[in-house]
Amino acid sequence: MSWLAFIFALQLGLIDGGYLSDERAIFVPMVPQTRLEAAVEAWGVLRVGGAIDTPMNWPRGDLTFDPIRADYWFGVSATWRGLSAGWDHVCRHAMFTGFSTFIPQTGYGDRIYVRYERRVGL
Repeated sequence: MSWLAFIFALQLGLIDGGYLSDERAIFVPMVPQTRLEAAVEAWGVLRVGGAIDTPMNWPRGDLTFDPIRADYWFGVSATWRGLSAGWDHVCRHAMFTGFSTFIPQTGYGDRIYVRYERRVGL
């Protein structure tokens, strides 16, 4: 649990680790993006879902449809009495348009997780 306290303190800026706000970092502005997501739940236990995120570029300073990549997500999970276990797959595919200035990005990754959630009445 000490790593969780460390990350929390780092996020709040309680300790100066230089990890979140490093002056050597390159500033990358947030870009608009679209998201299409769908999920199906069955028997109150099983969930299957997926999403596509498509970040856009502002090539001429205006809001133009200029996708720079497509991030696909697919996940399966089962939940019972607050305990969830699941698998997520994420893959990133570069999109090449005529006037994009972004460096093409591609990659993928998998995540296996276990999570416990409980509601606390206050």
